[in-house]
Amino acid sequence: MFEGGMWIFYLEMLVVLAVAGFIVWWTLPKKKPPPEQSGTAPPEPPPRS
Repeated sequence: MFEGGMWIFYLEMLVVLAVAGFIVWWTLPKKKPPPEQSGTAPPEPPPRS
């Protein structure tokens, strides 16, 4: 398994995929709780004149 030095290539690929996955997860937008669970109604827009 560790012959020929291919293991380092696989290790590097695993690290690259892990870092890429972490970056994607970190930049995902946060989920907002639904209004009925938060206990407050969404603000109403100001009346137009």
